[in-house]
Amino acid sequence: MTCLKCGASRIRTNTLPRYQDDGLVGLPNVVILNAAKQHICEECGADNGISVPDVEGLEAAVAVTRVMIPVRLSGREIRFLRTALGLKAKELAEQLGIGGAGEKISRWENEKSPISLRDEKMLRILAGHHLSDRAKAIEFDEAKIFEMKIPAVVEAPKKEVGMEFIRIRISDNTWAEPAKAA
Repeated sequence: MTCLKCGASRIRTNTLPRYQDDGLVGLPNVVILNAAKQHICEECGADNGISVPDVEGLEAAVAVTRVMIPVRLSGREIRFLRTALGLKAKELAEQLGIGGAGEKISRWENEKSPISLRDEKMLRILAGHHLSDRAKAIEFDEAKIFEMKIPAVVEAPKKEVGMEFIRIRISDNTWAEPAKAA
């Protein structure tokens, strides 16, 4: 790595104790602890950015963690889960068995119409099944989602769900992020 400002090759890397960037995985209030690296040029002192290891694994960990939290999904969170699954709106509609060309998914994501409790639970289960292999340290339990009491849609603004992740080594070649949700 060379400095973006002066071209020097002496870059110091510091591990940040706490890092939050709401654009990192597409959801607000996701914090990673002791994993993000800040790159500083030792010659000119320029900040050469932040790197986060295994962003795809972090995205999966955030998704699986979120589906296990019994708080109603927002439109932004529905969009996040769909993109984490790598699906277009039409494909998600087909997977959920609701048909159509994805208009219903779009209305959920834009909060033009609420997602039904049945469809929300099916989305949670779909996301958990498909993404839990990439987030091995995160507990996914389909039975808990079936039993989950998700509050009805209310007009009052709801609190955003916050999540913290710490990187841990599971085996020589596998990394995952356990979570604490608030």
